[in-house]
Amino acid sequence: MSIWQYDAVTTDTESVRLAVGREYCLFCNTPLDLLKSEHSGAREVGGYTHYHRMVRVCPLCGWWIAKNTNSEKFGQMLSFAEYGAAAQLRVFDLTGTTEPIEEIRRYLIANYDARYQIHPKVFEETVASVFRSLGYVARVTAYSGDDGIDVVLDGPNDQAIGVQVKRYRSRIAVEAIRSLAGALFIGGLTRGIFVTTSSFQSGADRTARLAAMRGKPIELFDAERFYDAMKLAQRDMYTHDQDKSAPFTSDHIRYCYLGGERETRLSIAP
Repeated sequence: MSIWQYDAVTTDTESVRLAVGREYCLFCNTPLDLLKSEHSGAREVGGYTHYHRMVRVCPLCGWWIAKNTNSEKFGQMLSFAEYGAAAQLRVFDLTGTTEPIEEIRRYLIANYDARYQIHPKVFEETVASVFRSLGYVARVTAYSGDDGIDVVLDGPNDQAIGVQVKRYRSRIAVEAIRSLAGALFIGGLTRGIFVTTSSFQSGADRTARLAAMRGKPIELFDAERFYDAMKLAQRDMYTHDQDKSAPFTSDHIRYCYLGGERETRLSIAP
């Protein structure tokens, strides 16, 4: 299993050459955003030098490509060179518990069918991370003795929200909604959220409404709704090719030579 390692750069020239010409993400096939390009140059008597940098980034999963073009003209001599870089692929273990949650979120955005392979505790951490990005203070409960509550959210107006997380393939039974309602009463929680990687059986919505009538509202997040929440929670992707928080700034990526007149001084990589 693999994921793009966003702070590392592939050094294979042929791979980079193929990547920099793409308009769609190689990882999730989302149209790439063209970031603000950087131009610089200088004119002198008899010629000029020009530098152009292009960066495209996937707004969904964050995969990126970058290309620099250097050109120079003096008298009758015209020369240019192109360099490129792209995010690197590495092995990624969804079943373990050591991968960074932010990278797991990125992977799920692009490969949501892989949600069933995630370690259950890691999926709880992922759910908590999404709600943090949506503005809540979230804490994951202990793996045992949680009384049916996997994540607790502190919301506005002193709300204490209990979240139950089920990484299931099968549909969630109505009885599970009733159990969550009971856990909310026992834990003194204001309301509840039930998050599942699957869907809910018929009658779940009615049971949630009945719980609300008794003072314990429960929101149901099936696989589709949680996926939408995860996309909403994803950080805004980079808006400028020299964003200092980005992994593709000129300061810390090495470009592969893609073509041009290598015998000129422009063949020296930045």
